[in-house]
Parts: sequence; C-alpha cells; structure tokens
Amino acid sequence: MTLSTESFNSFVSALNLVMIRTVRVKHRAEEEFRHADVKQLKLDYSASYTNTDHGFVAEAAYTLKLVGPRRKVFGRTVIVFRVYYTTPNPMTDEIFEVFGNRSLKVQTWPYLREIFQNLSWRSNWPPASLPILKIGLPEHPDGEPNSDLR
Repeated sequence: MTLSTESFNSFVSALNLVMIRTVRVKHRAEEEFRHADVKQLKLDYSASYTNTDHGFVAEAAYTLKLVGPRRKVFGRTVIVFRVYYTTPNPMTDEIFEVFGNRSLKVQTWPYLREIFQNLSWRSNWPPASLPILKIGLPEHPDGEPNSDLR
C-alpha cells in the first residue's frame, strides 16, 4: 500500500518533538592501524518505534565501521538515540516506513556526526566528519519523482 503525501504531511503537522536522548554508545578502537589503511567507512542504520499514551518513542541505531584491506574491521561504533514525540494520532508501520528513513534520520544525524567525530579524534582515527545527510524525494519504480510516499 502507498502512503499519500497528504496523509504523511497531516500526521507530521500534528507531531511535536519533545526530546532526543543518547541512550547507548559502544565504541571499540583497540586495533592499531595506519590511517592510509582505512579503505571504507561503513554505516548501517535501523529504526523502530513504540506508541505511548501521548505519542510515540522512536529509536535510531547507527553502526559505523572502519574497514581496511581484505574487509578487516579496525574499529566499530554503535550509537543509539531515543526520540520522544507527542501526537494525537498513533504512529503506524506505514507512516514509520517513511518517517524512520527520512524525518528521524534528519533529526538525529547532527548528533551522530558530533559524537562520532569526537570519538574518532580521541581514538586517533583518520578525520571522520560524516557528510551532510541528503535525502531526496521518493521515486516511482520507473525512476520518476513520486507525489506519493512509500
């Protein structure tokens, strides 16, 4: 089923962000390596939500890995944010499919960048400013811009 832009915008317009909390940071930097050996910074993201009496709570979990030659993981950082919202309407799986991959990322990304940059510096990792998050409009399966959200 496709979520209409109107339905999504209606839900978001009644939404209030109350608080963003960092609830978990797990950082492993035990491996010694040369900065030139880092081949990739791999980022994984997952999101979930739980409805409450007055809104919902969302969690955004990020896992970042510094990867070297032959896929060797030099370091790993897991950061989880919990975001509290009030809203008169309960969150649904259909809305959260879009919200969790767009709005929630936009709201938590600056916190992720700040924490990861600080941890990287203190671990003597290569300078690791995460890029600005860029989220475009969803597309139809044929690649055209979509007026409905998926």
